Amino acid sequence: MNEAVWSIGSVAADPALRMAIAWALAGVFALGVAHKLGAPSAFLLTLRQYRVLPGWAQLAAATLVIFSELAVTAGLVLRPSAAYVGWATLALLGLYTVAIAFNLARGRRDIDCGCSGPALRQTLSGSLLWRNGVLMLLALCLTAPLSASRSLHWLDAVAALAFAGGVLLVYITANQLIANERRLTEMLAR
Repeated sequence: MNEAVWSIGSVAADPALRMAIAWALAGVFALGVAHKLGAPSAFLLTLRQYRVLPGWAQLAAATLVIFSELAVTAGLVLRPSAAYVGWATLALLGLYTVAIAFNLARGRRDIDCGCSGPALRQTLSGSLLWRNGVLMLLALCLTAPLSASRSLHWLDAVAALAFAGGVLLVYITANQLIANERRLTEMLAR
């Protein structure tokens, strides 16, 4: 009896599932870049608060982050089966996660993560590391070799959009919970 081994590679081998994951991540990055473009000075201030770059490099880094997020978003929508898009997505998420972890290790929890713009302030916490870890696992799925065993149909695109919408709703809900984490903890402690 031949047993299938569950792995990230086998999960992402189906082109419809890969498209669904890519479009879900594209939605996450599109939200992020929209917040950054909507309030670029707030994003630059957030980047400065991380204190990982010298002052002279911060404006260039902010611009590079925005363009990188735009490129990743476009790649995820237009080339969901390209492994290099998965690697670029994973690298960007990894960079953000390292910056958050670095500041948490320094005890700097009161700065905004910069994930959701100035309207939804999310201070740094371990919850952000978990959230980013889940996103990184999804991005890792996009780096696996793609199976060419079947072609995509219009129903695959509908299912991918529904999946992406569901993931985006979970992401937005998680961000709201993370933003209210301290208040929720205080309420539950009473």
